[in-house]
Amino acid sequence: MDDPLLYPVEQLVQPLRRRFRYHFLEDRRTNLLEKPEWCFTQMSSWIRSHTPFLEKLVQPLLEAAGLHHVDAVDMVQDDLLMAHLIDELLLFNRELMLLGYPPSSPSPLSLLLDTTSFSKWIALERQYRYRNLPSEIHQLKFVGLQRDLILDFLHDIVAAGDGTTSGTGPLSPLLCSQLNGCSYITAVLREWGEMKFFVSLHYSEQDHTSSSSDHPLPTGRPDIDTILQLRRQDSAFAEVEGNVFSAVSSEFRTHSGVLQDRLVQQELERDAGEVAWQELSVSLSAVLPQLQGQLAFLRDHLSTPQFAAVFQRTANHIDQVLFSEVILSTHFGVGGANQLNFDLTAGFLPVLSQFCEDDLSARQLMERCRESCRLLTLFPGSAKLLQELLVGVVRGGATTPIETYTAAVTTLNEFGVHTLEPVQAYQILSNMIVQQT
Repeated sequence: MDDPLLYPVEQLVQPLRRRFRYHFLEDRRTNLLEKPEWCFTQMSSWIRSHTPFLEKLVQPLLEAAGLHHVDAVDMVQDDLLMAHLIDELLLFNRELMLLGYPPSSPSPLSLLLDTTSFSKWIALERQYRYRNLPSEIHQLKFVGLQRDLILDFLHDIVAAGDGTTSGTGPLSPLLCSQLNGCSYITAVLREWGEMKFFVSLHYSEQDHTSSSSDHPLPTGRPDIDTILQLRRQDSAFAEVEGNVFSAVSSEFRTHSGVLQDRLVQQELERDAGEVAWQELSVSLSAVLPQLQGQLAFLRDHLSTPQFAAVFQRTANHIDQVLFSEVILSTHFGVGGANQLNFDLTAGFLPVLSQFCEDDLSARQLMERCRESCRLLTLFPGSAKLLQELLVGVVRGGATTPIETYTAAVTTLNEFGVHTLEPVQAYQILSNMIVQQT
């Protein structure tokens, strides 16, 4: 601990450190890889004995020193020892929660969310020996147990929170780890669900479910090789048919969406307080570097698919706020329209574009705002003629003839407007023209 603030803590924990090293890091009978519960029991005892000291002195000093996370450690290589360690670690994590440990603080669960450790854990789950059982009934019982265990892990993630205590601190690395974990499990379950063994069990489970219902469906086990070929050739067919892990995968996808929304909320809450949407140019100089830093953090801490999803939600949110709170509610003169276009093309888009996967994705950023700027920067004569063409759609509403609506859309497309509805385009043009006249 290099921080002088932590020197007293270092001295106070020296006796506990010596005892820990003596029992669990040296050549002692208590230092056994196959008995991780001995170590956890000792730590649990110390926690119970020193709770006031830890809560009132140590934890505030650690937080003041910026120590907010737990570094992952190398896990054991023996599969049986690793499996036992995971069991004991989950039990210890649950015991900590029962002792009142803050769910939002780093916990032993964080060690299992490290990429290497988590991959090892998943690999162990794939080695269930129930595949060798001769009865599908018994195999299905073990599949049910496996699904329950995976859902238990999801519930632990939910209970752990997002690792933040306020809306003003940095983005949560723990939240990023949880999202990566959910994403990885979803991908693994998708892979497992398409294996021949699990596809066969899926249809077997459907047969057993149907036969036990009041109105059983006609059964007849399909040829598995034919089904596998169909599933590989037609993803829509595979999606409709589902697999033995479909329900579990759905739970993880749902929570992934919740975590993505939470990350976007954290990210944009830290920027929103500094943005004066009606005076963009004034506030962008402070906000854009911060937004760039937030996105860089997420790119470094999230898997590629998850970052792409969170980034898209972020860009869509900015597009929606700028479009609804500025463009649709403001009257623009020539100078205001040009300034908005500058804020977009020299401000938001360069920052966001550097996080896109390719040029096509960059060209599709903030389409509503891009198209709005195209309309707002038209020559007055062209804007007036386009507005007169759109007025028929606006007045006709739902009863507008299809030919009139199609002609309006075609004309908007010629002006490079493909996303905005004719009514929205008319409102933007009206805002611009009203101020000029």
